[in-house]
Amino acid sequence: MVHFALKSVSSGRYLDGRNDAHDDPLMTERNPVGDKFLQWCFERVDGNIAIKSVSSGKYLDGRNDAHDNPLLTKRNPAGDRFLQWKIVECDQGIALESVSSGKYLDGRNKQHANPLLTKR
Repeated sequence: MVHFALKSVSSGRYLDGRNDAHDDPLMTERNPVGDKFLQWCFERVDGNIAIKSVSSGKYLDGRNDAHDNPLLTKRNPAGDRFLQWKIVECDQGIALESVSSGKYLDGRNKQHANPLLTKR
């Protein structure tokens, strides 16, 4: 299976899946080469993708419109729209849009270590 590092254009940081003890992803400046915490797998599910952390084995949860922070969960992504994402092409690469909330994964800026879910 191919592993990806997810780098934010706005912050220059990488999405960190942490370990099994944590439910909230972080953004970090570490080098992703050989760092399993910064590695992710994309799995096709129900016509969308699920994004799974190599380090924690958890899936990225886009939650619902009432929440602005993504989570990590061990639920099965099949039939679970909260764990499904769409890849949207844009000028500077791709954007990841949550199927459940319609919000995009936002790496923010260098002053913040926690990613957000935003409508922009």
